[in-house]
Amino acid sequence: MKPRLLAILGAALCARALPAASAETRPDILLIVADDLGYGDLSAQGCRDFKTPHLDAIADGGMRFTAGYVTAPVCGPSRAALLTGHHSCRILPFDGNPPPGSDAGLPLEHRTIADHLKAAGYRTAALGKWHLGETASHHPMSRGFDEFFGFLSGMHDYFSAIDPKWGPLLRGRARAELKDYLTFALADEACAFISRPAPEPFFLYLAFNAPHVPLQAPDDYLAKVAHIGDARRRACAAMVLALDDAVGRVLAALRETGRDRNALVVFLSDNGAALIRGSAENGGSNAPLRGSKAQLWEGGIRVPFLASWPGRIAPGGVTDAPVSALDVVPTLLAAAGAPPPPGPALDGLNLLPWLEGKGAPPARGQLFWKFGAGQMAVRGGDMKLVRVNADRGLFDVRRDAGEAADLAAAHPEIARDLEAAWRDWNAGNLAVATAPGAKPPAPPAARDLGGRFRFLPLGEVEPRGWLLDQIRTDATTGYGPVLDKLTDRIDPAVFDSRARTELAKPKIGGDWWNGETTGNWFDGLVRAAYLSGDPAARTRADALAAQFLKMQEEDGYLGIYPKARRFESPVVSQNGELWTQACLFRGLLAYAELSGRADVTGAVARAAKLMISKYGPGRPY
Repeated sequence: MKPRLLAILGAALCARALPAASAETRPDILLIVADDLGYGDLSAQGCRDFKTPHLDAIADGGMRFTAGYVTAPVCGPSRAALLTGHHSCRILPFDGNPPPGSDAGLPLEHRTIADHLKAAGYRTAALGKWHLGETASHHPMSRGFDEFFGFLSGMHDYFSAIDPKWGPLLRGRARAELKDYLTFALADEACAFISRPAPEPFFLYLAFNAPHVPLQAPDDYLAKVAHIGDARRRACAAMVLALDDAVGRVLAALRETGRDRNALVVFLSDNGAALIRGSAENGGSNAPLRGSKAQLWEGGIRVPFLASWPGRIAPGGVTDAPVSALDVVPTLLAAAGAPPPPGPALDGLNLLPWLEGKGAPPARGQLFWKFGAGQMAVRGGDMKLVRVNADRGLFDVRRDAGEAADLAAAHPEIARDLEAAWRDWNAGNLAVATAPGAKPPAPPAARDLGGRFRFLPLGEVEPRGWLLDQIRTDATTGYGPVLDKLTDRIDPAVFDSRARTELAKPKIGGDWWNGETTGNWFDGLVRAAYLSGDPAARTRADALAAQFLKMQEEDGYLGIYPKARRFESPVVSQNGELWTQACLFRGLLAYAELSGRADVTGAVARAAKLMISKYGPGRPY
């Protein structure tokens, strides 16, 4: 029987076996999510820069999962899987995060854990970061939550209610005030919700945005970590300390109301710390893991993962059995005595019998990941096969969590079996950029390759011309209105014959982006132009590709990475250029495939050889 079918049957049997709970024993449920918190950013996980006593208390009072995984290395898809119990690759019609200002979000046919628990008699609230859609129909209060205080986009200023780039803070559907540091404001809202007398149990989804950028912390918290020399790490540490104290306030509210005696608390991060350029770097630590947010190395998807429930989960537990964010929904439903949701079986497992000491960890098949066109991973047992763009390998991640020793040559049969299982799983994934059962929208390139900005104020954009310093992380999917934004920025440079000079300026990336933005934009433009069938769009894509090919042939790499910027080590500079190159290669190879031009493939191959001769093969990102 094929691995994917086994996994589906196992999940179905597990879902149908959810135990019942009486109204008197149903727990209050507190699901706490941190944002870009690294694996090594808790003292319970080995952090030595600072202490996190309140988060450690959750671990001490229950179970700490040292092999806890999320389904995606970035925020939006990770949260979609966490809240639905379905793998993000199965349900999201877009790749990566929903573009800001767009109508993309968690498809409405997929119900959330809040929908299920509300139907089971729970009162529900969502606090903090949403990042699953900004339209009225995607709003948390349209997705099973009775109350909402937070923001809909991917990030927010910590000191201001209005973020000019990422939108307002909301209470319900109306704009809200911010009278404190945002992390503490979210904790206060949680405490108020917990303390409100009500006969029903509650489900509280508390989604902090710390320690995601912007790196902002109160002065007194910065003073507590003044011993940390690196400024970025120091700011991140201060934000994590504030996060820890905020969690402490919430746990205190549970104790003060007596609700702690029957409260199921789950804590995890949405992905690993952001360490590579272009990932919204935050100075976190994924030690001892390899990689970063936006990568499928362990550091991008293996996260702090804790659970406690007094009297039901024994304190002080630590396990290296792999668990997934997909397991949260079936486990919480079992704890609440809620019936399994109708429709397709959940992709995760009910961990409750194991956590209550009634059996061994549930039998698990493989865990699968896909991110973009260049990354895949699958873990089966202790072994993980992973590809991150040009780098790949087979690793025993139970014994080698840092993915240092590639075992592919020693165990080619394991690598082959895992890759076959991944391909079988991937065949059932949803194609990106197309809503299920819906006709895909006309590509933006076919409509208006040089259209005006639709979501950024013209006064903010026009003085900077085609520079990309206002384009942020979530804006580089290459689809929808985002393509119009990037087209407006780059088209004048390309078609005024100034691409080589202007694209080479260090300012191109501002503080956020460089070749990754250009590469993703180019990839999206080429696909949109060729799939649209618009001859004018193809002509413009051909002209742009000619510029990039010339740059490749002359340099062997896209020469826009800001070399004048100060780096922490020579490897960072080298890796940045390799990352830039990988992004551009993806677009050029797409162009080669769609245009049918063998000379394009040959040009990219020659440029790749130049890169290899300059940097050498096999260097990690």
